Amino acid sequence: MRVETEISATVINKTHESPALTTKIMNMSCSGMRITSKAKIAKLNNKVNITMPLVIHDLERLVTMDCDVSYVKDDDESEFVYGLNIVEMDDDDELVLRGFIYQELLHGLHMI
Repeated sequence: MRVETEISATVINKTHESPALTTKIMNMSCSGMRITSKAKIAKLNNKVNITMPLVIHDLERLVTMDCDVSYVKDDDESEFVYGLNIVEMDDDDELVLRGFIYQELLHGLHMI
Protein backbone atom coordinates (compact mmCIF):
# COMPACT_ATOMS: atom_id res chain seq x y z
CA MET A 1 0.00 0.00 0.00
CA ARG A 2 1.38 3.40 -0.99
CA VAL A 3 1.31 6.60 1.04
CA GLU A 4 1.46 10.10 -0.39
CA THR A 5 4.53 12.12 0.63
CA GLU A 6 6.52 15.21 -0.27
CA ILE A 7 9.93 14.28 1.07
CA SER A 8 13.11 15.84 -0.31
CA ALA A 9 15.79 13.24 -0.96
CA THR A 10 19.19 12.80 -2.55
CA VAL A 11 19.69 10.39 -5.43
CA ILE A 12 22.86 9.08 -7.07
CA ASN A 13 22.78 7.14 -10.34
CA LYS A 14 25.04 4.15 -9.60
CA THR A 15 24.91 2.94 -13.21
CA HIS A 16 26.46 6.16 -14.53
CA GLU A 17 28.23 7.23 -11.29
CA SER A 18 26.52 10.62 -11.28
CA PRO A 19 26.91 13.30 -8.62
CA ALA A 20 24.19 13.55 -5.98
CA LEU A 21 21.02 15.27 -7.19
CA THR A 22 17.95 16.48 -5.30
CA THR A 23 14.61 14.81 -5.87
CA LYS A 24 11.17 14.77 -4.29
CA ILE A 25 9.46 11.55 -3.20
CA MET A 26 5.79 11.83 -4.15
CA ASN A 27 4.58 8.48 -2.84
CA MET A 28 6.15 5.39 -1.36
CA SER A 29 5.53 1.88 -0.12
CA CYS A 30 7.68 -0.77 1.54
CA SER A 31 8.78 -1.94 -1.92
CA GLY A 32 9.11 1.22 -4.03
CA MET A 33 8.36 4.87 -4.70
CA ARG A 34 7.58 7.55 -7.26
CA ILE A 35 9.99 10.47 -7.42
CA THR A 36 10.12 13.70 -9.42
CA SER A 37 13.01 15.90 -10.40
CA LYS A 38 13.73 19.03 -12.41
CA ALA A 39 16.82 17.29 -13.82
CA LYS A 40 17.15 14.01 -15.69
CA ILE A 41 18.33 11.45 -13.14
CA ALA A 42 18.28 8.05 -14.82
CA LYS A 43 17.16 5.80 -17.64
CA LEU A 44 14.99 2.71 -17.43
CA ASN A 45 16.71 -0.19 -15.59
CA ASN A 46 19.46 2.04 -14.14
CA LYS A 47 20.48 1.44 -10.53
CA VAL A 48 20.18 4.39 -8.16
CA ASN A 49 20.93 5.02 -4.51
CA ILE A 50 18.48 7.23 -2.63
CA THR A 51 18.84 8.80 0.82
CA MET A 52 15.96 10.46 2.64
CA PRO A 53 15.04 11.69 6.11
CA LEU A 54 12.07 9.87 7.66
CA VAL A 55 10.35 11.10 10.82
CA ILE A 56 8.51 8.71 13.13
CA HIS A 57 6.94 10.44 16.16
CA ASP A 58 9.48 13.30 16.31
CA LEU A 59 12.40 10.91 15.74
CA GLU A 60 14.24 11.61 12.46
CA ARG A 61 16.48 9.03 10.79
CA LEU A 62 18.34 9.09 7.47
CA VAL A 63 17.42 6.05 5.40
CA THR A 64 19.44 4.85 2.38
CA MET A 65 18.49 2.23 -0.18
CA ASP A 66 19.45 0.93 -3.61
CA CYS A 67 16.70 0.86 -6.22
CA ASP A 68 16.08 -0.17 -9.83
CA VAL A 69 14.43 2.38 -12.12
CA SER A 70 11.24 0.67 -13.34
CA TYR A 71 9.46 3.64 -14.95
CA VAL A 72 10.58 6.86 -16.64
CA LYS A 73 8.38 9.71 -17.85
CA ASP A 74 10.52 12.36 -19.48
CA ASP A 75 8.25 13.85 -22.12
CA ASP A 76 7.71 17.01 -20.04
CA GLU A 77 11.01 18.93 -19.97
CA SER A 78 10.02 20.80 -16.78
CA GLU A 79 9.62 17.68 -14.63
CA PHE A 80 10.91 14.13 -14.85
CA VAL A 81 9.02 11.29 -13.12
CA TYR A 82 10.55 7.98 -12.06
CA GLY A 83 9.25 4.76 -10.57
CA LEU A 84 11.73 2.97 -8.33
CA ASN A 85 11.73 -0.59 -6.96
CA ILE A 86 13.71 -1.07 -3.76
CA VAL A 87 16.27 -3.85 -4.22
CA GLU A 88 18.57 -3.49 -1.22
CA MET A 89 18.64 -1.77 2.16
CA ASP A 90 20.00 -2.69 5.55
CA ASP A 91 17.73 -4.09 8.26
CA ASP A 92 17.71 -0.92 10.39
CA ASP A 93 16.72 1.26 7.41
CA GLU A 94 14.00 -1.21 6.43
CA LEU A 95 12.58 -1.10 9.95
CA VAL A 96 12.46 2.73 9.86
CA LEU A 97 10.83 2.68 6.39
CA ARG A 98 8.16 0.21 7.51
CA GLY A 99 7.49 2.22 10.66
CA PHE A 100 7.09 5.39 8.60
CA ILE A 101 4.71 3.72 6.12
CA TYR A 102 2.55 2.27 8.92
CA GLN A 103 2.51 5.64 10.70
CA GLU A 104 1.35 7.42 7.54
CA LEU A 105 -1.34 4.77 6.90
CA LEU A 106 -2.66 5.28 10.44
CA HIS A 107 -2.60 9.08 9.98
CA GLY A 108 -4.68 8.64 6.83
CA LEU A 109 -7.24 6.67 8.83
CA HIS A 110 -7.18 9.32 11.62
CA MET A 111 -6.11 6.67 14.10
CA ILE A 112 -3.07 8.60 15.38
